[in-house]
Amino acid sequence: MNIIETPDMWVLRMARRLTIPQVKHAAAECAPVIDRVIEAAGLLVAWPWTFIAEGLPKDGKTPFDWQMCRPVVEPEG
Repeated sequence: MNIIETPDMWVLRMARRLTIPQVKHAAAECAPVIDRVIEAAGLLVAWPWTFIAEGLPKDGKTPFDWQMCRPVVEPEG
């Protein structure tokens, strides 16, 4: 596994506790919600999507903590 250090960033985030097979459905569910909030708030997207998995198991049955983040430009004020 590679540990990658990322710069500080502002993100909109949704989190779930799920299994590996559920990731695809969760991403499809969360992405439009985050995009609507970004648009409604007048924010600008800064980077590609970032995904965080904590306690990622080696099987498809064990739940783990998953986060989907959309980096945005830091709002003024």
